[in-house]
Amino acid sequence: MRVVPLLAYFLLGGFASALPDPNASLVELAKKRFAPRKLTNAEIELFKGAQNGQMASALIHDAQEDNADDDPKNCSNWPKERVVNSESLKWLLTDKEASSLIKYNGVELRGMRVDGDLDLSDADIRVPVFALKCAFTGNFYFKRAHIKGLYLVNCCVTALNGNGARITDAIFLRHGSRATGEVNLLNAIVGGNVDCERAELLNPKGVALNADGAKIDGNVFLRKGFRAEGEINFVGATIGGNFECDGAQIANKNGKALNADTAKIVGGLYLGEEFKADGEVNFALATVGRSLACDTAQFSNSGGVALNAAGISINGSAYLRYGCKSDGEINFHGATIAGRLDCEGAKFSNPTGYALMADETKIGTGVFLRNNFKADGGVSFVSSEVKGYFAWYNVVPADSTWLSFQSAKLATLSDQETSWPARGRLFLDGFTYERLEEDSPIERVKWLRLQRSDRFLPQPYEQLAFVLRNMGHERLARAVMIEKNRDHARFLSEHGGWSRFLTYEWWWYNVLGALIGYGYRPILPFGISLVVVVIGWGVFRAGKKLMSPTSDTAEKISAFSALLYSIESFIPLFRLDQAANWEPNVNRHEHFVVPLFGKSVPISGKFVRGYLVLHVIMGWVLTTLWVGGLTGLVRS
Repeated sequence: MRVVPLLAYFLLGGFASALPDPNASLVELAKKRFAPRKLTNAEIELFKGAQNGQMASALIHDAQEDNADDDPKNCSNWPKERVVNSESLKWLLTDKEASSLIKYNGVELRGMRVDGDLDLSDADIRVPVFALKCAFTGNFYFKRAHIKGLYLVNCCVTALNGNGARITDAIFLRHGSRATGEVNLLNAIVGGNVDCERAELLNPKGVALNADGAKIDGNVFLRKGFRAEGEINFVGATIGGNFECDGAQIANKNGKALNADTAKIVGGLYLGEEFKADGEVNFALATVGRSLACDTAQFSNSGGVALNAAGISINGSAYLRYGCKSDGEINFHGATIAGRLDCEGAKFSNPTGYALMADETKIGTGVFLRNNFKADGGVSFVSSEVKGYFAWYNVVPADSTWLSFQSAKLATLSDQETSWPARGRLFLDGFTYERLEEDSPIERVKWLRLQRSDRFLPQPYEQLAFVLRNMGHERLARAVMIEKNRDHARFLSEHGGWSRFLTYEWWWYNVLGALIGYGYRPILPFGISLVVVVIGWGVFRAGKKLMSPTSDTAEKISAFSALLYSIESFIPLFRLDQAANWEPNVNRHEHFVVPLFGKSVPISGKFVRGYLVLHVIMGWVLTTLWVGGLTGLVRS
């Protein structure tokens, strides 16, 4: 049975002949592959370096030197000896036999120009690719490719298209690298960092960097001199580390400069160190695992939204401090911030709209708009909830500043009178707070009167009185409620025309309520009552001879007393057996000598009867008012 060994011999022999020759030379293979074209010196260096695990350099000077001879921006002046044909590099990375001869540490080019489109789409490249001070004159495609890593340092490229690519480690386009077309990482998967530190991405009429839907396990670095003309997109991207744009400059005037709505950032979001954006920066509905830091940043989108963080969820704090500026709206509508919103020293300008829009936000530890904070436009926290401090002091005034706390809820309000907005530019209806910070003004009716005057809103007065009462300032709380009613009276007097005099409301707030301090100063009607009782005593004393008993037995039951008669007639339901037994006789006339003056004054029973009716009416009214005031039944 020699058939099986013979078959095995042929199979193994065929398999061995299919394996690459470990002694083969990449240079020799390339010469055969590209004959009759002669390989350039750069290509020969490239193939030797790849096979030996060494870099391939065509640099004239040291790699660390900044020299015009090696600047890839001047690559059009480079001689042919520094040129690598794109097909040569593609063959090296994708040909089965050639790529098998590359050392594990990958392919590294220095100071070379790659001419023609480099298309690595759908390729499976098992080694990393490094390029330093190289120029790619054509488009660079690696769509849906699987690459160990791509590292372009101080390189020039046109379009870079890695749509759907899978990069095991990182992708670099950094340290002086420049792209003059779109860099496309749409739906790419990157196991490490996306690093564009100090890069220039220039596509002013389109998208400079598109990483929509990308999944990046590491950090994103667009920082320290990064500059872009055109839109930067990370819509729906997932970033496992930080998103760092400190010191970046992005320009896409009248459009979106940085667009990352619904992005998921596990680490922090950093737009500081004089970050500049000309165009909208959009992180709407994004999630940030740590803090948002925009200290010293400059956002510019005049007449529109400069920073859109509507619906953002921040697990740390949001910092827009120390000279952070915006020309356009800063929008945190519906945001959730676990820490603080700190805009100390910031300057936001949007005179015809919102300078800072923070309606329906939920903020954990406080809001700080202080120490030279300036808002040229509206600052709105409508229906927001702040669990800690809200600091509004040392604010720089601006002509168009207005502040709205409508239906907002916060723990502690800390402010100062000099930082209050102008009259008619404060909105407080529905605003609730637990206390005033100890250095804030507590006599602040003037603050309430900064609201609009075209309607009267009682809730802000009642809220302030409630807080003052809980803080132990009962006298001030009563004063606030009295001023509430006085302001309501003024409002009714200024609105409604003549028909307002026919309403109970007008009479209460302007006459009856005012007599008892609207239920908060009942001593006033009590004093008036005493005066009326004394006047009644004088009238009934003067008309003593005009009083007639109501029955034959009346004089026996109770002798007439002018003082007791005045008291009983004045106080409703109060009995001293005077009014029931004595009444003015309307048919009698007498003369009363006025004490101290000695003059005789005529007085009639009809006069005394008329005064008695007035006396009783005043008694009912005044007694009801001061008793109601004392018991709290008549209070508004």
